[in-house]
Amino acid sequence: MMHLAGIIGLNWQLVQPLFTILVPFNLLATTLLLLLFQPVFSTSFYIFCLICFITGYLVELAGIKTGIIFGNYEYGSTLGWKIAGVPVIIGCNWLTLIYCTGVIAHTYLRTSWLRPIFASLLMVLIDYFIEPVAMYLDFWSWQDNIVPFHNYLGWFITSFFLQLVFSALVPVRQNSMALPVYLIQFAFFLSCNLLYYFL
Repeated sequence: MMHLAGIIGLNWQLVQPLFTILVPFNLLATTLLLLLFQPVFSTSFYIFCLICFITGYLVELAGIKTGIIFGNYEYGSTLGWKIAGVPVIIGCNWLTLIYCTGVIAHTYLRTSWLRPIFASLLMVLIDYFIEPVAMYLDFWSWQDNIVPFHNYLGWFITSFFLQLVFSALVPVRQNSMALPVYLIQFAFFLSCNLLYYFL
């Protein structure tokens, strides 16, 4: 429901400023929703969450400072409070997506070595549709408004590492909200892309 309202609100100029303010809170709420449906909490699960959050933040920090990992980009104001130019909420975004794709891969694939690859490809797939929306809504902006190929390579490598951490530290890889959250987010960004294309 939040994402349906977001599709309308973020693309309706009259209320867009209000809805952009709500973006960080929506990301946080999505993360908390997933945690609410996590069946087993263990020390290793908390360690995974911490590693994922911190790694997500630090890789973005290294990304904007060097331009090596993802390319040359900088964050706008939409994602809220920043430390050293990186929105703190970006750690939640990495945690949410890594967790969702990890659960999906472990649910639907039996071959263990394929799971981190498949999950990382799901990460790259959704990022492909995130990028145009992110630039339009001032999540972040790219040099010359061009998303470089090695952004997706950087996403895959970072995701693959975090998927290995997920496999090692999360003992129960089941969550009834993981697939719906991923599909809803995918549908949200796909819908926004279609609106930008046709309107």
